[in-house]
Amino acid sequence: MVRHIVLFKFYENTSSGVKDKIFSALQALGPQVSVVRSWSVGWNVGSSASAYDIAEVGDFENLEDVNIFRAHPAHIALREEVRKVANWVVLDYELN
Repeated sequence: MVRHIVLFKFYENTSSGVKDKIFSALQALGPQVSVVRSWSVGWNVGSSASAYDIAEVGDFENLEDVNIFRAHPAHIALREEVRKVANWVVLDYELN
């Protein structure tokens, strides 16, 4: 199994309405792609100034499925929307 983690940090001028829209879209993304085994999205609840705003965590059978997810039209479309209002970091690792 491969765990796919993405941390998003909104740009300073991003409105709360846009943030909520992106959050909802991220929640809906996982169930749209058949290779996703589990999917979780959550807001940061900490207070660190260096913290990211949203975490997305998905589990996949293998790295090939992660790549299928990345190439899915729903993922590509959302990525282009997020690019306008946030930056992100990605980590994929094998679960033991």
